[in-house]
Amino acid sequence: MTKVEFHRWQKEALKAWKDNGHYGTIKAATGTGKTYVGIASLYMFDKKPSTLIIVPTLHLQDQWKKELLRFGCPEGLIGFVGGGKHEWNKKFVIGVINSVLKSNKCKDHLILDEVHHYLSEKSIEIFKRDYKTLLGLTATPERMDQKHNYLFKIAPLVYEYNVDKAIRQDILAGFELEYVPLILDEGSRKLYAYYTGTISEGMRNYHDMAGLQRAAGNMDFEAINALRQIQKRRQLLLNYPAKIDKAVELIKGEIREENAKIIVFCEYIKTANKVKKLLDEDNISCGIYHSGLNKQEKTDFLESYKEGHTPIMIAVKSLDEGIDVPDTDVGIIIGGSSVKRQMIQRLGRLLRRKEGKTAKLFQIYIKDTKDEEWMRKRTAHLRQFENKKFNPSQHNIKLSTY
Repeated sequence: MTKVEFHRWQKEALKAWKDNGHYGTIKAATGTGKTYVGIASLYMFDKKPSTLIIVPTLHLQDQWKKELLRFGCPEGLIGFVGGGKHEWNKKFVIGVINSVLKSNKCKDHLILDEVHHYLSEKSIEIFKRDYKTLLGLTATPERMDQKHNYLFKIAPLVYEYNVDKAIRQDILAGFELEYVPLILDEGSRKLYAYYTGTISEGMRNYHDMAGLQRAAGNMDFEAINALRQIQKRRQLLLNYPAKIDKAVELIKGEIREENAKIIVFCEYIKTANKVKKLLDEDNISCGIYHSGLNKQEKTDFLESYKEGHTPIMIAVKSLDEGIDVPDTDVGIIIGGSSVKRQMIQRLGRLLRRKEGKTAKLFQIYIKDTKDEEWMRKRTAHLRQFENKKFNPSQHNIKLSTY
């Protein structure tokens, strides 16, 4: 068994959970050690209970098993549900949510990793099963549809550990944000104006997005066309060639000056392919990580990245949550949504602490467009930290324009 040192926050979180009758949700920033809290919860009982650990993906299954083994759990007691396996007879079962839902089985102790994922009409059934204790783990419980209120009724938020506290206590590295504004060329600007005009007219005619979607569902051509223009505008902004060129320029600078490990965040696989093509032409070692890879391909590439053999990862959406990628120094956002959760998860990829590290996150965006609006929305909470909570001189946090 590997000796595991627990931080003060983890001990406090477990005590809060225990004091609430072994029921509750713990919210903690990405990279601070939520998995350790989950496994340590097994030791809060006189006898370790039979346990079902629910995860959203197959890759997280492997991560949880690896950590259970580090804590000294015999491999013969660990079973998988999902990926073609149905090992419900094991004492500690790690199950992918979609596979778990196909059975009505449960265990005494229920751990829900990335618990905010399990609040859809289908997944919410998991909370109604026959368990005795429940622990929810998440960095971002809040949902735009407000269904987190249902979660907090069942498993109240018993402890919160945010990025601010984690940096103050040297659990996470400090970080800098660098803003990199670009401008659309004339042809793209005309296209953007056309898309936006069509979208605005559709919104006026159907009142809001919900009305637009209802009309499109009823095969209204005008509504369908407006929705198509929304997607085209999004692709124009998030796959803009100048963004890709700027990302490659930044990568070359960071590798030359810092010998850094870098993650490039994209929204589309075709964007990632274009970045890789340019890097390949300059013989810069890189690889792409996306949902289209099979489990073994993902595992092999992540190992290559962690070991430093492939120091640049071009990630498409699927890296935003749950994946453990320690020792990353630089992040470059080519495309992103306005959702705060996505920003928190992406920043969390960079903040794993190591001596002398200050992480750096570049946000490439197009000025005076929806892209700038999305960037400002997803970054608003970080500006709040700077103005009200963080002291940049203490925490190496810089909000600046490149």
